Amino acid sequence: MDESKLLPVPSHVIGPTWRRLKSGGWYLPEKTLGWQVINWMVKYLRQPNGPNAKEAFLPTLEQARFLLWWYAVDDRGRFAYRKGVFRRMKGAGKRSPRCRDELG
Repeated sequence: MDESKLLPVPSHVIGPTWRRLKSGGWYLPEKTLGWQVINWMVKYLRQPNGPNAKEAFLPTLEQARFLLWWYAVDDRGRFAYRKGVFRRMKGAGKRSPRCRDELG
């Protein structure tokens, strides 16, 4: 991706998940297995409780972007990232993607 198409990065932003394009959209990886992971989650995972209990699990847009980047691959099909942290305050919706990793 040509850096000139991206907005400047605020000092508190680390990593590509929260990068935006000058056109207003989100900067997403060109090659990722994340779409397949999200489709699997929607098909097989259910909300455990709350008003949407037993309905299909739908990740937030932020969680989906994180998954797209986490499963990004290079031209040879190797994962682009080997380590990562998704850190948020308590109750900020960070648990669901981790649950997926714990299942598989």
